[in-house]
Amino acid sequence: MSTINRTATARTITARTAAILAGAAVALGGALALPDMASAEGSHTYPAKTAIDGRKNIGDPAGGEGAVVDQFKEGDPVTITCQQEYLGQLWDKTDKDTFVPDKYIKTGTDGRVEGLPDCGAPLPPEDAPQEPVDDFDHNAYGFASDQCTAFAAWRVRQRTPAHDFNNDWHGQIWGDAGNWDDAARNAGLRVDETPEVGALAINDVHVSSEDGQLHGHVAYINKVYPDGSFDVEEYNWDNSRAYGTRHIDRIDGADLGFQHVVHFD
Repeated sequence: MSTINRTATARTITARTAAILAGAAVALGGALALPDMASAEGSHTYPAKTAIDGRKNIGDPAGGEGAVVDQFKEGDPVTITCQQEYLGQLWDKTDKDTFVPDKYIKTGTDGRVEGLPDCGAPLPPEDAPQEPVDDFDHNAYGFASDQCTAFAAWRVRQRTPAHDFNNDWHGQIWGDAGNWDDAARNAGLRVDETPEVGALAINDVHVSSEDGQLHGHVAYINKVYPDGSFDVEEYNWDNSRAYGTRHIDRIDGADLGFQHVVHFD
């Protein structure tokens, strides 16, 4: 082979190698791309963390009236047009004119996405019933884990203005549920016998069957009926260290009922 031919062959090999390396670089760059799926400047499209129902209104439960069941599958791109808070939870409006809880979308942040406006959508009235749902995050917030107090603290943080509520909130040691009505009064909260959605029902007379001590009980009121009866969500009552719901006829002195209502308004 002549020197000229060897030189030409070397140049051809070098060109091919460069092309291969360039293609590999492009592929690697794609593999390292951020997962926000933004398809154009100003677009806010992100992957779904799990299967999500599209809701007709902010605050609607999964599978509720007008919901689009499994509108988004895990990994599906979800385009968000605006965001809005309701009961301490951030909601996203999609380009399909439905609402989804922001916690199910992989936006890369735990709060609002920069550049997205507030939806300004109408919200349910404050006394609107709230669908019961076992969405407890299992943080203790300074209380015993998976007890009624820890779950109640989660609900307070999630659905009332007291987003920072914990066992020493407002300088009080809240402790066992049987102490909560007194701690609430000392913290300047309204305590009465009138059940309202978003308030806590307190039992300060119940003695535990486990250790024979007076620990009381606390539950979150999620629905109130015209006759004054109400529904509660709770932890560690009929279900040991687990979620449950009950219908309560009235506030009274019964050991298995509730004697006080604490309001966070």
